[in-house]
Amino acid sequence: MRILDRYIAKRFLITVCFALITFVLIFIIVDLIENLDKFIDHKTGAIVVARYYLNYIPFIVVLTLPVAMLLSTLFSLGVLAKNFELTAMKANGISLYRILAPLFIIGLVVSALVFLVGDGLVAESNRRKSDIKAEYIDKKPKKIKMITSDLFVEGKNGAIYYLKNYDPSTKIGKGVLIQKIKGNRIAESIEAEKIKYIDGLWIAENGVKRVFYGDTTATPNTYEKFDKIVLSEFGEPPEAFEKLKESPDNLTFGELKRYIRLKRKAGKDTAKESVELNLKISFPFINFIIVLLGASLASNPRRSGAALGFAISLTISFIYFTIIRTCQSLGQNHNLSPMLAAWLGNIIFFVIGSVMTFKAHK
Repeated sequence: MRILDRYIAKRFLITVCFALITFVLIFIIVDLIENLDKFIDHKTGAIVVARYYLNYIPFIVVLTLPVAMLLSTLFSLGVLAKNFELTAMKANGISLYRILAPLFIIGLVVSALVFLVGDGLVAESNRRKSDIKAEYIDKKPKKIKMITSDLFVEGKNGAIYYLKNYDPSTKIGKGVLIQKIKGNRIAESIEAEKIKYIDGLWIAENGVKRVFYGDTTATPNTYEKFDKIVLSEFGEPPEAFEKLKESPDNLTFGELKRYIRLKRKAGKDTAKESVELNLKISFPFINFIIVLLGASLASNPRRSGAALGFAISLTISFIYFTIIRTCQSLGQNHNLSPMLAAWLGNIIFFVIGSVMTFKAHK
């Protein structure tokens, strides 16, 4: 059986690699054609363009891997079915489940690797790609690049900072909410029209300060309006706010989870980020589910063939991504829970794949 496992796994992995290389090349060529005039207009060097696309590859691989896995399952098993090799294996007393075991194991391993390794790799490469695009391709000035909006920062003294807008060139933040957390409760809250950094201190202007001594935040123990106040207790340097607001794609699972926690403490809506957080877990595991679904389709010799396999792969992938995007939108608009919005597509395809595999000729 080890020889048979290696034989099936080798055919499958070779097809996966070939499919991924093809998808990467197609993505890069299409993107290069689309941005070629921009590269020429901004006199972007070949080395910079190469760095840009090298950092694009991890994202392309993770995005297209489910399609490659499905295509490889249909193609490798389809060839075995067409050549009656599957029939010969079954005639020798080997069950279909045992034949498919190496593919299921590969699917699980790939899913785990995409989550454990791909998460950090894609986030870091996306950051570098964004930096290269902003600096060398879009030619954005540093000052404009560093302006942030909807910025959350966790302070060293248990404070949570929310700035609607922050400009590091003037060291001025607008639409400010600062909350000092003790244990699991808010001890102090400051809302201000703006804050600015002067002579080593943050000055808040036109706001309200509330202090809470009890376990409830329904009614503050002290309530003070101010025109100007020195934030002596909040000693975060301006550098703590001088960073780009990253999109969820540029954050690792841990970073996004921490960002959600900060937003929740500040009383902000986290539906969008919560859906993205759950997708970081659910999306990698489609690589296993898609193998389960593809195996049941490919085990029938009447459904074999490269052209048919490619058409089926594209159709299934289109349906899956449509479901994912629809559920993602519903989750962000509070019509579905974040977890259900992220996992519904996987659940649907897992149920279909399981039923079809169970009903397949053993």
